[in-house]
Amino acid sequence: MAKSLIETLSESQKICLLFAAMGASSKEIALHTKWTPNTVSQYLHYGTHRLGFHNRRDAGRFLLANMDFPELKMFQLKFPALADISIMTPSIADSSSQAVSEEAPKRLRKWLKLPPLGGKRYDIAWHDKFAQMGFAAMVLTISGLFVMLLLAGALKLLI
Repeated sequence: MAKSLIETLSESQKICLLFAAMGASSKEIALHTKWTPNTVSQYLHYGTHRLGFHNRRDAGRFLLANMDFPELKMFQLKFPALADISIMTPSIADSSSQAVSEEAPKRLRKWLKLPPLGGKRYDIAWHDKFAQMGFAAMVLTISGLFVMLLLAGALKLLI
């Protein structure tokens, strides 16, 4: 059953799901594969859906656990960043796979020489976002008017 599900995936979907199994984001995958982040997201979405998962990382792990070794080696030759997958492969069935999979994104970012993603995430309500944007717009408007009044006063003094 697993082999027939995997056969329905395209090569691009398999590549994206393998990167997702390592914890890579769509942007990170796009940097390495030269596809756009939207294209990568589409490949991940359809691949995850075809395998019957709701989570792309779980779908990637399923693919990795049921994939033929020669096919995996072929993908690793095309994309050297997938070489870290060999570290993950034996421990997929273990309970320690969570610890290994948490380290994989850090190794991938380090290998690709990418800066750390994000920073602090602020989850605020949409009305708070608009209130903050309105306040910023008001401050900029008042500052602009003040500068214009200063320039107008300076011109009156000169004329």
